Amino acid sequence: MHDFDPEALKRRKICFSNPSAEEIRRIVETLESLNRVAVRRCADGACVEVAYDLREHTCEELEAALAREGFQLDSRFPNAVRRHLVHYTEEIERDNLSAPTRENRYLQIEASVNGKYHQQIEREHPLPPEDLRGYF
Repeated sequence: MHDFDPEALKRRKICFSNPSAEEIRRIVETLESLNRVAVRRCADGACVEVAYDLREHTCEELEAALAREGFQLDSRFPNAVRRHLVHYTEEIERDNLSAPTRENRYLQIEASVNGKYHQQIEREHPLPPEDLRGYF
């Protein structure tokens, strides 16, 4: 099995419109061919459960790969709403995973403030021209 980062691990259920047993087998093969994706058939036979690293894939990307292969996702209203909600939350989570930590952010702010302070000192109290420095 894959070793997933617990912070970025996502488990989703992807449902299809009336898939045959052969189509489910091909769906599993298609998803398993992707890097760092684990797939398992569901008991109901119309869905698969996937586990993936959010840093490498999103549910939307996995669904797009399946759609390119010609598989029909279940487009009934509750499933469509759930899918769009998942796509939105994963986009936000992916952005947050790349955001700096609180400690790094404080260091960035401190470095910015210190740099601006030194620039202000140089503007308010500039050094005299080099030829006059000996007189001051």
